[in-house]
Parts: sequence; structure tokens; C-alpha cells
Amino acid sequence: MSSMRHSPQFVYCELTNACNADCPACDFRRSRGVARLFMQRGTIEKVVSDVAALGAEVGLFSGEPMLHPLLDWFAERLNRASGRPVAHLSTNGQLLSRGSLKWEHFKSVGFSIDGLEPMASHIRGLKSQTLAVGQKLAGIIRARTAYGFPAIYMRIVVRPENYKRLAEYCDYWLSYPVDGVEVIHLHGTTEETAARTRAILPGFDAVARNPDFSARIGVDTLQLTRILNEIKRRFGARVSIIPDLEAEALVGFYSDASTFVGPLRFCSKPWDSLEVLASGRVVLSSNCVSLPLGDIHQSSLRELFCAPLLERFRAIMQERVRIPVCARCCTYSQSPSRPNERFHRNTGISSP
Repeated sequence: MSSMRHSPQFVYCELTNACNADCPACDFRRSRGVARLFMQRGTIEKVVSDVAALGAEVGLFSGEPMLHPLLDWFAERLNRASGRPVAHLSTNGQLLSRGSLKWEHFKSVGFSIDGLEPMASHIRGLKSQTLAVGQKLAGIIRARTAYGFPAIYMRIVVRPENYKRLAEYCDYWLSYPVDGVEVIHLHGTTEETAARTRAILPGFDAVARNPDFSARIGVDTLQLTRILNEIKRRFGARVSIIPDLEAEALVGFYSDASTFVGPLRFCSKPWDSLEVLASGRVVLSSNCVSLPLGDIHQSSLRELFCAPLLERFRAIMQERVRIPVCARCCTYSQSPSRPNERFHRNTGISSP
């Protein structure tokens, strides 16, 4: 069946795969030594042109976008061409002192704080080493006061070295005028899960990702459950836990990375999103099955969104709803547990 939508609603843009931080739970950590790629000006112009024609929203992901010298230029061009700010910028915040971004060109900013300090440090170490980052939020806060955005979120990934102090981290960051803190369970794909996915989907590729995924084994899930319950009691809706699981499901999440836990979720990503990599290659998702759809220099995003390979994948997902790599995918974890209006509208699936 053809997709209900004929163009993507969201375009995720990898300005660079390079990063200046060493967050232990990230595929793009500095110490991995991958070849550093920066999106060229001509590629950025093509992205802006295609996105403006589509009326899509743009999110910046992958490496550290603030390393790219054309970040502000990209955001201004996008705002001028489409009339929309960048929907989301993910950053580690270490480069806030470089230049002065026009924050009114960003709808929301998420700070991944894992790499800002040694996670085994006491909270006093956190305060001393990240105080400067907190002070640098002033420019973003002024823009939010004047324009109503960007929203500001702090993110931290649960790890053996930090989970006992999660409440302290939340308390510290909520002392700043941020919109919320996101506590995210460690996601990734094991070699076993990737192999199972390839067996189910012949002709499609899935690879293991997140080099530190095995670190989940060092988490005491019973103690973690008590800590998360305390966080929910103390901070309420100001802290989001992703995914928010009951105690039994949480044990399963950390003990077996290949099984699904919690409720069935409904991800509409194959029907509403594309990713543009720094090289100009376009894929469905770097967190999912690798679908090399083409190159933005040779085809428009609208054309690539209707590529036969992606249509084949959608047909499979209409039958299966989820596949093994979904088990520990952060996008799947944040998808609704009931097929909502967006899911129905974008997929054409009425009763999975």
C-alpha cells in the first residue's frame, strides 16, 4: 500500500557527525575516532530549499551541531525560506560561549549533559564543572522571554555510574529556569538483535549501534525503580522518564536487550520522516533499519520519500508494526502506546 503522505513531515539533519564530548552512551563520542564530516554549504542550501517546499519541520541530530561554522547561517536561511524556526537542536552545551546564535531561530534546545563531567563524580563536581554552562543559558532565556521560545530541556542517560544520583541531577538542573529534564534509559542495538532483524527482513540491513550498550548490566533495577519513583514524586511532570516503565518491565528492559517490554507502541517514523546525513545521503533512520534512499543532490526529498525501497519497508511495517531493532530504539520508546490521529493519518493503518 502506498503511504498516505507524499512528503515528509519531519526532516532530521546531520550538520556534522563530529563531536567534542565523550558521552559514554553515544555513537558519536569523540573517542570513537570516526571520520569527521561536515555538511557543505551547497548541501545545506539544497536541504533548506527542499524543506521550504515541503513545509516540513527540521531537527538537528547526530554529532555536535555547534561545531559547524554555518549553524547560525543555516538556521537563519531556514527561517527566512520556510517561515519556521529549527524545530529542535540537540547539543552538549560546551560551545555556548562561541559566538552568539540567534536563539529565536530555534523552537527547542535539548542539552545532553552526559559528557559535561565525569559521571562518577559527586554532585559538587557537577556543580563546579557545569556552572558555566548554566550561566551561559542566559542568552537562550532572554530569547525565550522575548519570542516565547526556544524551550530548554536537559537530558541525561541512565548508566551504572550515575543512576544513584539521578534525583540530585534533576534537582540541580531544575534550579535553572529550564522547561524540564529528560531521564532516558540506555538504548541501542546488539549484534544479536541486528542479526534477527536481517533474518526477518532479507534485503534490508541492520547494524549494532551504541558501543557502550552493554553497560546497562551494571544497573540495580530495584534500586533504580525506587529512585525513579522518588523523582516522579518530587518533581512531577517537570521530569520525563523515557520510557516510563513499571518495575517488572524495567527489569526486563535491563536484563534482555532483545525482547520487547511495556505496551505495544506505534511508530509512524517510516511514514513521516527522513534523515539527511552530512554527506548528503538520505536514509530513513540511523537508529533503525538502514535504508539508503539516495542523495539529496540527485533527487528531491519529496522524491526520496516515495522511493520504492521505503515503500517496501512501509508495506512490511503495516503487517508487523514492529521489528526486533525496535526493542531498544529511543524513537519507538517515545511513540504512543495507542495509534493516535497522527499515526492513522500518516500511515493509513486503521487497526494494526
